[in-house]
Amino acid sequence: MIEQMNEIAEEMPQDSRSEEDKGFARSSSDTPPKNVHTLNRKFLINKLNHLNFSAIPVELLFCSSEFAHTRSVMAHPQPCSSERCDFVWAEKAGPEGAVPSGYQLDSIRINLEDQQLIVIEPEDYQMGPEGLTFILPKQARIFEVDPEISETAKDITCTVSQSGIAASGELVSFSESALMVRLRDSAGIRWIEGDYPVHVTLSNSEEPVYSEICRVDSAFSSRSDRCFSLGIGATSVRRYRSRQFRSSRKSLEMSPRVSFRHPLSGRTIERRIGDLSGSGFSFLDEKGTCRLPAGLIIPRVELFFPDYADLKVKAQVIHHTPDSTEGSVRYGLCILDIDPQDHLVLLSLVHQSFDIYASLCKKVDLERLWRFFFESGFIYPEKYTLLQRQKEEIRASFEKLYTQRNNVARHFIYQKDDDILGHLSMVRFYERTWLLHHHASAGMRGRNAGISVLHQVGSYVNDSCRFGRMNLDYMMCYFRRENHFPNRIFGGLVDYAKDRKICSDDEVAYCSLRSESTDLREDPLWSLEEANEDDYIRLNCFYEEVSGGLLLNAMHLPPFADLEISNREVREAYRELGILRDIQVRALKHNGRLTAIFIVNRSDTGINLSELTNSTTLFLLKPELISKEILSRAFTNLCREGVNSLSPVLVFPRESADKVGVEYEKIYVAWVMDTMIGDKYFEHIQSILRTVKP
Repeated sequence: MIEQMNEIAEEMPQDSRSEEDKGFARSSSDTPPKNVHTLNRKFLINKLNHLNFSAIPVELLFCSSEFAHTRSVMAHPQPCSSERCDFVWAEKAGPEGAVPSGYQLDSIRINLEDQQLIVIEPEDYQMGPEGLTFILPKQARIFEVDPEISETAKDITCTVSQSGIAASGELVSFSESALMVRLRDSAGIRWIEGDYPVHVTLSNSEEPVYSEICRVDSAFSSRSDRCFSLGIGATSVRRYRSRQFRSSRKSLEMSPRVSFRHPLSGRTIERRIGDLSGSGFSFLDEKGTCRLPAGLIIPRVELFFPDYADLKVKAQVIHHTPDSTEGSVRYGLCILDIDPQDHLVLLSLVHQSFDIYASLCKKVDLERLWRFFFESGFIYPEKYTLLQRQKEEIRASFEKLYTQRNNVARHFIYQKDDDILGHLSMVRFYERTWLLHHHASAGMRGRNAGISVLHQVGSYVNDSCRFGRMNLDYMMCYFRRENHFPNRIFGGLVDYAKDRKICSDDEVAYCSLRSESTDLREDPLWSLEEANEDDYIRLNCFYEEVSGGLLLNAMHLPPFADLEISNREVREAYRELGILRDIQVRALKHNGRLTAIFIVNRSDTGINLSELTNSTTLFLLKPELISKEILSRAFTNLCREGVNSLSPVLVFPRESADKVGVEYEKIYVAWVMDTMIGDKYFEHIQSILRTVKP
């Protein structure tokens, strides 16, 4: 805009009149304007036609001939093709007309979005009940508005409260450091004292966009309301708790841009993004005209990346700081909400900017991936013996999870040219819990690749766990103690955290129960029924006493969650991909007394190659009352309800399997981590693997 204006502008000639004599001092500030230029009539005609096309009114300033008083009236310009220009009042005029007698037209003011002001001083005009007609001068002035001057707000309501007393009104104007609010006369307004801070909430028609503590700088009253000038002391706000390992930010070579409407004024702002991460971004405002107070929420922000789809986020201004160039300001914003698929695109760009071989959820050549699984030894002969019977079903599941857009699976791959060197994936196992699995690397050749994908997962969790739509409260995995690497990584983190409420591990016995020819219905003393609220309370008390860990939290069970809602949401997410996923809970009782709980997970074959997503977790609360035969008969009941008879059973506590006499093949560790402990995760990884950087 300014470049185009400079082409048709010339330096303002010297004039002996003061700015006040010219009428400029009656504008919103006494600060002298900067870089005054003139515009010719041709430009003015084009600008007025643009305003007419966009239905944007302009400000007409009238001055009293008797008193030092001005009156502002809004009017819509009509189509213009010559020096004659017509305006129609924006609001219907009263009996006295839009302007009372004794007021003369001083100037027409057009505010431009790039913080410039056009001032037109008409040579002659005629005013009537419908509007006004005047002759355009040959030249008009254009000023660069000082960034410190407040900007007019548009349709923003406000609530100001102090010590429990609240008053409502509207936001009049704002800058980065101050707010001008007009509060309606009420009982509450009389209790607001200037010596104490106030809490201010600003809202548009849909939601709050600002809520911070301000100081009262000054106040003045009119007949029906009271205006307050409120000072904003903070140049930054804390959105996240302080962390040592923050999201890594990177300046991308592709020069992405950010665009949004200012929440308080409605004008469009577009700037080049400086640096970017999975949780936020920054940009430089060279003119210092954005006026974004720290804490301001921007409901809709668009991020533009060349060759990629535009990403839409909700963001909040975290800080604004003066930059090295005079008058420029650097803003830092955090992302409050983003669509999961958009977030994948954003994280993929960030991850690859740090390591071009690291990819997140890119489309995979599945034949190359299967070759990697076999050649790396991830699928060993004994494992393949179990898998080969259902290999077509497994292939079908992988095709859906790895090639279709979805919100239930994520995969991290380290690949150089045609060679996959490292792989790690995760699936949404419970409502807000993801199962980490299928970690593999190409031997010594892919050793660093195995570390890289672990670091990728950590970064992904660190950047995603705060977004509610990601459903990422917990991470879990299963491993065996004898496998040195996962035991050192995951088991070691439990020891390092020293708090089983943020990271825990529980040993479970991995076994198979054979179905019997008879089920429990033939024994009147035993029953297998749907768990009720009392059963869940007893289960939680039992687990808390035995373990005190996070396994039940990860399963999202009552009484702390609604199982039906959780089950329905998870089931629907998989159903959209054409994959079965279901969770059922059954209580085994003897004479009405709870003895065991079955958590039955059902899914299509191949989601997890060890069938952990198609398994049953068995909590033995009273092993002394249960026999192996009773468990087998209970399992028969479950099989008749649709449970795969070949699915594994995970028994907790592991020692109870011995008490009941259940033979088990392996001992697995069920590991769970609260995703909000990112610092401890990275500290632990860094202490073990010096090549991993946060």
